[in-house]
Amino acid sequence: MNIVGDEQGKGLVAKADKDTVRSMFHLMVGKPDSNHQMFTRPVCIRPEDIYELNERVQEKLRAHHQESLVASAALVFDDKTTTEFGGWAEFESYNWSRSKVTKEVRLKWQFLLNVQGYELPQQHTLTVKLCASAKPLEVLQAMFSKNPEESDEAEVKFAPVFCRVDFINSVVSEELMAVVDKWNAALPVPESRSGFHDLLDRHKRKIAMLVDYSTPVIFPFASVAYLKSMFDDKDYSASLTIGTSIEVMTWLVFSLMAFTVIVKISNLLARRAFSSIKEHGAYSVFQLTSGDRNRLDVIRRSNKKVFSKFVFSALVSLAFNISAGIFVALNFS
Repeated sequence: MNIVGDEQGKGLVAKADKDTVRSMFHLMVGKPDSNHQMFTRPVCIRPEDIYELNERVQEKLRAHHQESLVASAALVFDDKTTTEFGGWAEFESYNWSRSKVTKEVRLKWQFLLNVQGYELPQQHTLTVKLCASAKPLEVLQAMFSKNPEESDEAEVKFAPVFCRVDFINSVVSEELMAVVDKWNAALPVPESRSGFHDLLDRHKRKIAMLVDYSTPVIFPFASVAYLKSMFDDKDYSASLTIGTSIEVMTWLVFSLMAFTVIVKISNLLARRAFSSIKEHGAYSVFQLTSGDRNRLDVIRRSNKKVFSKFVFSALVSLAFNISAGIFVALNFS
């Protein structure tokens, strides 16, 4: 009897050990499911915004009674140096008065959560990647990369905010994703991405087409008006003289030459207007270090120059159109 009892006890222990081993095995080497999302909305990110995100994440996790939590961060700069922080307290005490320009911020929250069906708490990870604008080299890498994984990585750099959750509990994953979504929606918009710029950006092709075609369309009317003014004091019923024929031919040749030049000038102005609108939206995602703020000043000056080019192109085109319109009106009145 005692022997049977011992064997039954060993069986129970063995069963308990198997459940524990399964949980430990999944904890150590199991591959969790993943959700990820890219946020392409133009945003400005300051140190206090990152601190607020940490508070929101921790507040959400406290509601799920996580067993353990480790929050870490890393800063990647344009000079190819990286500063890693083992804990959040170290990150918050970082001295932001540095001349370095921030290229990327990586935030990670690793925590253990009790999940139904597992004896041991299971690891979950929230990763948030904050990126500056892609550089031309990175754009080319995205265009010509044949490796899907490399292509995905390059595409990530086009989004200021990227979020990924590795999870066992899908409810927690969705809630954390919603936290990041709401945080991103509350971030300030760059001043160069104001409502006026959005209006120009949405209609930049229409504006370019207007600049490109308006003057060439009006010019023939102005040319005909000029021809009419040449013969206002002449009798149209009279026979066409050699002198008159030469005048008409001269008008035709110069009109064609002028039309060709105007088409080229209009096309040049249209391309300048289009590129100016496209370039004017440049902005700096990060306003963290002193280097970031200096870079923002450079971008502001550049945007002013680019906008001046757009205004110049638009005014030149407008001046051509108004002059041609007045000339036509005076000669046909």
